Amino acid sequence: MLANLQWQLKRVIKKQTMIAGALIRITFITALIVWGCNNTTCPKDELDLKSEALDFSIKVIKSYIENDTTAYKTFLPDTLYLIEFWEEPIPTSSISVTETFSQFDFSNYTMDDFHNNYSSQIFEYDEYKDQEWVTPLEYWHPDFEDYLFVATFIEGSENFMLDDFRVFVVTKRSGEWKIRAL
Repeated sequence: MLANLQWQLKRVIKKQTMIAGALIRITFITALIVWGCNNTTCPKDELDLKSEALDFSIKVIKSYIENDTTAYKTFLPDTLYLIEFWEEPIPTSSISVTETFSQFDFSNYTMDDFHNNYSSQIFEYDEYKDQEWVTPLEYWHPDFEDYLFVATFIEGSENFMLDDFRVFVVTKRSGEWKIRAL
């Protein structure tokens, strides 16, 4: 009889331990959902971030076509990397956006022209780091949070925009999209 009671007691304790473990896991997951996540700390779905990166990059292109230096300046961080030339970032205050924009005239073109002549794509770091066609990154290496925007010329179309305008890196930091490297 004592053996039977011990066996039943072990069974009850085992069941209670399983229930307690399950409750602890549920409580932990609930706490993560309720207190641990907000829009700035929880990772978004990769497709959402890629879509956001593409949308932001198209806004950059639109600022070129519409000669909107005001919008373009809001896309710049305090420092900017130059993909091919500099190891250290340069302060964006040293860049004359108005002067740069005045050297190129896209007033005869629209965003429809851009979309008809170029194929726009966003790549995550792992997607482009080993590709031969990517501009060699000799001096600066992107972070996993950086996305490469490439607008490839469509054969047989009008190539009205230089490559330098159509290849750049964007990133989202502190909830804002910015150009990271040109």
